[in-house]
Amino acid sequence: MDYVIVYLAVALFILLIACINFMNLSTARSSLRSMEVGLRKVMGADKGILIRQFMGESFVMTLFSMVLAIILVYLFLPTFSDFTDKSLSLNFIDNPEYLLGVVGLIAFVGLISGSYPALFLSGFEPAKVLKGAFKAGKGHENFRSLLVIGQFAISVILIVAVLVVVRQLNYMQSKDLGFQKEDIVVLPTSARINENYLILKDRLENHPGIQEVSLSSRVPSGRLLDSQGTTAEVNGELTQLNVRIADIHVAHNFLDTYGIPLKAGRNFDFQRASDSTEAFILNEEAIRAIGWSSPEEAIGKQFLYGDRRGFVTGVMQDFHFESLHQPIVPIVFMISQNRNNQVSIKIDAAQREEVLAYLEGEWAQLRPDYPFEPLFVDEGFNRQYEAEAKVKTIFTFFSVLAILISILGLLGLVTFATEQRTREIGIRKVLGAETVNILVLLGKDFLKLVAIGFLIAIPVSWFGMSSWLEDFAYKTGISWTTFLWAGLIAGIIAAATVTSQTLKAAWSNPVKSIRNE
Repeated sequence: MDYVIVYLAVALFILLIACINFMNLSTARSSLRSMEVGLRKVMGADKGILIRQFMGESFVMTLFSMVLAIILVYLFLPTFSDFTDKSLSLNFIDNPEYLLGVVGLIAFVGLISGSYPALFLSGFEPAKVLKGAFKAGKGHENFRSLLVIGQFAISVILIVAVLVVVRQLNYMQSKDLGFQKEDIVVLPTSARINENYLILKDRLENHPGIQEVSLSSRVPSGRLLDSQGTTAEVNGELTQLNVRIADIHVAHNFLDTYGIPLKAGRNFDFQRASDSTEAFILNEEAIRAIGWSSPEEAIGKQFLYGDRRGFVTGVMQDFHFESLHQPIVPIVFMISQNRNNQVSIKIDAAQREEVLAYLEGEWAQLRPDYPFEPLFVDEGFNRQYEAEAKVKTIFTFFSVLAILISILGLLGLVTFATEQRTREIGIRKVLGAETVNILVLLGKDFLKLVAIGFLIAIPVSWFGMSSWLEDFAYKTGISWTTFLWAGLIAGIIAAATVTSQTLKAAWSNPVKSIRNE
């Protein structure tokens, strides 16, 4: 639901950029309609009539845009449904609230985008317009500048969001989890497999592409949902602990299969019969939670877990059993034969396809009632980050769309500004101004607005993405280089847009420009 809210907010941001463009271009090109307004006022039209006219134009444009949008939604909704793994539909008959939403959106967008241009255009004084003395006030110019700043601030915020999501996703997928997650295949066991585990283990490990076979109740990338009451020897006394310690039931060689290193003590020993009923291996986080000062101190201490009583024989290094959304929690490993439901098989990567084909044949005999659906542990972790991967894809698309809309708006404003200053540019060139001087003259004001938008976007994007990163127990943080890259991307695109139009004006024939004026 959080991501639905985020997507809705981003969509509204992009809609706001489009409304800003409409307001900017409508007011920037106001001189083209000033004569129309002046004549209508002279003929008796009051301000209310003109406001209704211009608002009506805005609503008509919004209506046609909505019709086009609905057509595009119908075309792309199946693709988007596949992408999100959701069954989405736009059925107005079964969902009349959709129609209410569409009508409300048309009213909202038409009102937001059309209100200021309508008030602006209807406020022209007919005497000044008909004399050719009309000029937009400084307040209107400042408001238009604020709109440009706003749309580029939104664009930079979206670029920062993409960069942060990409960095966090790469961090999660590349972080050392504290064990060897690559090339381990997980398959579901059965009562028959558990009963004949040692025979199956020897048979599978005889294959040259299989290195280790082990059992467990859960495997890394799963959730740690099992726990029982715990009592431990602390300061020479058995103390009931108010600490949740998650339990994993494993076979003797589970740590070897996953390459989990020990910090103190020893691994489970198949030759010691007592290990099957009395040995416990805890992680470092469990040692800290219990109150032992070091892994070495924990070795040999009495430990009661559920209905099992024994001793701590080993302390393993902390590792990420769950995804990086979750912090490392206290864990205890113990030997069990009847609670294991997963078999982990470490294979040789060079013989992957051959081993999978071999395992499929074996499982057809061992579990004919169950389809062969192997899970690789590293893929299991990556699946937990599918939501973030989709956020990255959608944010990238939204950012490109927002930048494109901002560029179109800036392009329109720059084009109109150069048209309004054609005579000035021609005179400056006749008096010896170079192309660079013209570029600076026309471009500095627009690029200044983009720079201000970037400065506004920094704290807003930092706050928003910091809040998003709070969902992760382990995160990269937001580097200053992220803002630098976002600023460079937005700045280069804006500079290229401004330059493309100002160069056209700077390279025009000054004599022709002055004659046209």
